[in-house]
Amino acid sequence: MTPAPPVTPTTKTPLVTTQAAHDAAPSTEFSTSTTPSSSSSSASSFSTSSTAPQLPASCGLQVTAPAGIVRLDARPGVDCSVAFARPLGEVVSVHVLQHNMECSAGDYAMVLERLSWRRLCEGSRNTTLSSRTNNLVVRLRAAGGRRGLRVAFAARRARRPQHRECDVQLTGIKGRIGAPQAVAGGGGGVVATQPCRAYINVPPQRRIVLRAMVTSGAGRGAEQDGACDGHVVVRDMETLKAVPVCGPRPLVWKSSGSRAEIEFHGRLGKQTSSFIALYRAIDPGAPLSGT
Repeated sequence: MTPAPPVTPTTKTPLVTTQAAHDAAPSTEFSTSTTPSSSSSSASSFSTSSTAPQLPASCGLQVTAPAGIVRLDARPGVDCSVAFARPLGEVVSVHVLQHNMECSAGDYAMVLERLSWRRLCEGSRNTTLSSRTNNLVVRLRAAGGRRGLRVAFAARRARRPQHRECDVQLTGIKGRIGAPQAVAGGGGGVVATQPCRAYINVPPQRRIVLRAMVTSGAGRGAEQDGACDGHVVVRDMETLKAVPVCGPRPLVWKSSGSRAEIEFHGRLGKQTSSFIALYRAIDPGAPLSGT
């Protein structure tokens, strides 16, 4: 797993956006409000009363509920992460209610989205962060002792959806993936410049094992520049490393984080080309055999 960025004691942390050649992210991935919740319009939709759903402190939790409050507890050497997973077409907002992080001791929290992250520390109380996509991960790292973070979260319909109609979202510890059946574009095939995607999000602190088979009748699938008829690209969203797969060939692949994407290019879904895969979430140190 890619190590977290070095800790710099500061209370002002700029947004850091990573970019892949296939899909550059905007420079303002998150919208931020640091005004108190009593006067912040972005925080007014959060319910922080005693009747709000209170989720137990549970590192490694994948939350699919539309709203609630969650608590993260971490200690030195043991990070605590919680993932918020919603259907495509929605966005997630988190509002910091309480924390006892100390920047000078090296504590911080990270809020990660598809291609970006933002770091929080002292002065983050009453901060609200809103994603552009349907998945968000909050990670707490403690260096100076036991630390806690309490956040309210809420999902809503996105004003500008970031996905295509042929995209699919998969969550949970296991699932099955097939090629898109119906795609907008010439001839009903996947348009190479705008591939359909399968987004895989498993509980944080776990890894994804993918067993897939691509069959292609094109016969001209030299893997040059990552492109050939009827191929897929498997991308690790922790490192942004991509593996192009042109058929026919099997694939056994393990992620370095809890997020992965599969891009469908060419004519997959046609009678001459197909794709089928099974994925499963495993512990980081678990062997591939038997999964």
